[in-house]
Amino acid sequence: MTKVKNQGGFPLKAVGEVLSIAGVAPKDVDTVAYSTIFFENPDLYDRDCVVRVYNDTFAPWRPSAASLRRQAIAIANEILGPERRSRLPFARAQRKHRLKCCADLGIENAAQLAFDHHRSHAGCLSYIFPNRLPHLRVTSDGQGDAISGRVTYCFSEQCRRDIVVLGREDSLAEVYSLATCILGLVPLEHEYKLMGLAPYASLEPKATSLAADLEQIFDWRGAEAVKWSRSRYHSTRKLARMLQALFRFQRMDHVASAVQTATEDIVLEWVKRLIRHTGCGRIGLAGGLFMNVKINGSIERMSEVNDLQVFPSCGDESLSLGCAALASEKYGQCPEWSGQIFLGRDFSKSGEILSAIDFAATQGIRITPCDDCNNHIATLLDNGTIVARFAGRAEFGARALGNRSILADPRRIEIISEINDRIKCRDFWMPFAATVLYEFRHELLEIPDSADSPFMMKTYRVRGAWLPKIRAAIHPRDGTCRPQILRREANPAYYSLIDEFRHVTGIPAVLNTSFNLHGYPLVYTPQDAVEVFIKSGLRVLLLDTFLLEK
Repeated sequence: MTKVKNQGGFPLKAVGEVLSIAGVAPKDVDTVAYSTIFFENPDLYDRDCVVRVYNDTFAPWRPSAASLRRQAIAIANEILGPERRSRLPFARAQRKHRLKCCADLGIENAAQLAFDHHRSHAGCLSYIFPNRLPHLRVTSDGQGDAISGRVTYCFSEQCRRDIVVLGREDSLAEVYSLATCILGLVPLEHEYKLMGLAPYASLEPKATSLAADLEQIFDWRGAEAVKWSRSRYHSTRKLARMLQALFRFQRMDHVASAVQTATEDIVLEWVKRLIRHTGCGRIGLAGGLFMNVKINGSIERMSEVNDLQVFPSCGDESLSLGCAALASEKYGQCPEWSGQIFLGRDFSKSGEILSAIDFAATQGIRITPCDDCNNHIATLLDNGTIVARFAGRAEFGARALGNRSILADPRRIEIISEINDRIKCRDFWMPFAATVLYEFRHELLEIPDSADSPFMMKTYRVRGAWLPKIRAAIHPRDGTCRPQILRREANPAYYSLIDEFRHVTGIPAVLNTSFNLHGYPLVYTPQDAVEVFIKSGLRVLLLDTFLLEK
């Protein structure tokens, strides 16, 4: 692909890859579905653009063409009301651009369907609740199509009712992104770093005071209301200035803790009110705000919640899957999903594997064929060796789930600095995750009986006896873990490797972090894997059925 992390724009290369994997010729595509009818800010194309747009939010206002356009749209929308007629010319221009991109791919004469941003987020939840049990679909993010959140009560397969629509001007996630920018991190990308920093000051009085100040921004519309208003700070620019003043000269861990605490408190209160309003405790979550695994874990522990499902990697990357579900429903079909998230190309025993092996050999790397070397890998991990694993189909989304992962012994606290210094270059406060075998989840984690977390979308406390045994894969401050709970049938080869490690060490878990260099996306091809292996401090790579060692 482009090898640019969080790349924006029309996904020409990704669409071409998907068609190739599916074995579908572009001319045979009869429907193309899109999310997001109108882009509020089409300038958010890559990291540099995002930083520039956010920095402009904090700068003294100057009437640039882009800002004048956005102001004109905002005024027109306020006058014209919910029909948002002022957006139509921009929506038409976006449709024209999409048609051209499809034509470039060879997709012509296909029906064009465009779905609202938050309906696309909610559409993902059709896969999670296939039996159409009554449930609430809750979406929340910075904004999309002038909405920052939506709650839909699904009574049955055909009966749905929106009970909450939050406007773009009432966005909760926007506070999180602006705070991320104030701390010198990259908004729309590094919010997870703020989340990881928050526990270091969670009990500090100053952090608690700042959190209380933040919560005052949001006014509930009555004691039983299921939505709030950011009435005093509708303007993003005004909100940014207020946050900048509030956080001025404050310690960054205090700021992080305050933002996480305030966001979590508001979301938990929101869920509580929604359940009280509808009587339904079965909840599905989607949208960028719910990439916050701390919030998800706290929701699941609420006594009012009977069943919590979070769509895997539920940021905007999942909108494509939501569109596919909505398009299927439009044609009277029930969207189906196997529960697997390994959706990329499978390079096993391909020419690209052999080509990457040949290239590695020219770099002086020792190569050993091994159809089954789990015992050898387990022994290497037990001896403190960090091992990269490239196998099978690539994971979809932001989480490494074993097929494009770097693995290590979770008992060794010193392994954290080794991974950070030699390979990942991560911020020192960020915790690593773990893959835990399903049968041992209750032994290691304080997890509800019916709960599961196959995609690293929730956090749980680690039981006291296991804290020293997996201490490299937990948050050092609050003792929580963001686990991938692995069933054998989900990934038999990866499960067998960890099970072999359990036989060697007695530990049914490994430290698991993404196989990439800092600031770059996960490796995708065998050549990507070998190049990262060579450039980093990694010493062992399992590449399909070959063991590469420096």
